[in-house]
Amino acid sequence: KQGDLGTEFFIVHKGLLAIIVDNKTVSNFEPGQGLGELALIDKDKQRRNASCMAQVPTELIVVPKDDYCRIFMSSDAAEISEKREFLEKHPDFCSLPPSQMAGLASQASLKVVAVNQAIVKEGAPSDRVYFIMAGTARATVKRKGKLHEGRVVKYGEGVGTDECKRDIPYQSSVYPAGEPVTTLSFLKEEYVTVDNYSRDLMHQVRTALCPSPPQLLLFALLD
Repeated sequence: KQGDLGTEFFIVHKGLLAIIVDNKTVSNFEPGQGLGELALIDKDKQRRNASCMAQVPTELIVVPKDDYCRIFMSSDAAEISEKREFLEKHPDFCSLPPSQMAGLASQASLKVVAVNQAIVKEGAPSDRVYFIMAGTARATVKRKGKLHEGRVVKYGEGVGTDECKRDIPYQSSVYPAGEPVTTLSFLKEEYVTVDNYSRDLMHQVRTALCPSPPQLLLFALLD
């Protein structure tokens, strides 16, 4: 439960879990996925950042905190810290509340993509959004049997953002440009949830800062 002290790590063995932050479902965890590590490895955030609720009868593998830290602590702590630092500086994520930021950093996947390996392929179903953390990538589009070079994707820029928001296949293939690329990726559902939150927040800010049309007219008459 969100706010509880973290004492165990969980791996979904069978079933389906809903991940809930501030009474909103932000993701679902399926068999093979692990959860609860952030409260175990972050000394400043030792309480749960999300609640988990079984959607169907579910079996979990439970790893006590001491065992988890002994096996995974050194590598996981550094990786989550790296992901969180990137998210806190990125304009798409910096406005997230701490609990949602922590959960997103825990769920995001960090990967080094080799030069000859595609980040995404044109025409494939859009299931993840990728952000460049190191290196540069190049998009290509196939038209009438010929490959055409598209945009260069640099640090901090996203791949698949529009496709995931519109729920359409990837519109181009994207490969590292000359050297391996480090990406941070999210499932489509996770990114869309964050994007909707950011849009709602910006709408609230604009509503609060921008006076209504009648007020604008009154200001003009009084000036």
